[in-house]
Parts: sequence; C-alpha cells; structure tokens
Amino acid sequence: MLYFEEEAKAMIEKFKTYFETLEGLSTEELDRSVEKLVRAEKRNVALVIAHIAEMSRRKGHVECGYKNLFEYCTLCRIRHNVHYADSRIMPNRVAC
Repeated sequence: MLYFEEEAKAMIEKFKTYFETLEGLSTEELDRSVEKLVRAEKRNVALVIAHIAEMSRRKGHVECGYKNLFEYCTLCRIRHNVHYADSRIMPNRVAC
C-alpha cells in the first residue's frame, strides 16, 4: 500500500505545481491553453471510439474474457463509468 501512497503524494505535488504554473499565465494564455486542451481531448475521444470499434469488430472483448463490449469498457483497462461507456459504445453501434 505504501507504493500507492507515494504515487498519490507525487501526483498531488504535480497538480500543485501545475496550478501554480496556471496562476502565472495571463488570461489570454490561459484561454489559448484551454482551447488547445479541448481540441486534444476531442481528438483523443475520437481515437478511443475508433479503438473500441475495432475491439468490437474483432470481438476482442470476448477474447479478453468479457461477455460484451459494455462490460469490457466498464471493467477492463478502460474502467469508465456507465455513462462514459455508453457514450463510447453508441457511436460504434450506429456505425455498424
């Protein structure tokens, strides 16, 4: 358990440092940074959806030991909540 406590402390320190860095940005710099992060987030969500679609196509979730794609998304490495999983699986169902 000590390892995880050390990891958590290190993460907290990183966030503190990050927030200190944000405090030093001008409003214009902060605005540009937010815009850039949102674009990256959208791109990453699209990539996650594409990966889940490929897992679905291959029936990879079954190969990994999960009954269905929803279980794969909520219990495996992704470990997302129900709403997140639904919002990532639904585009794959529509595309098929």
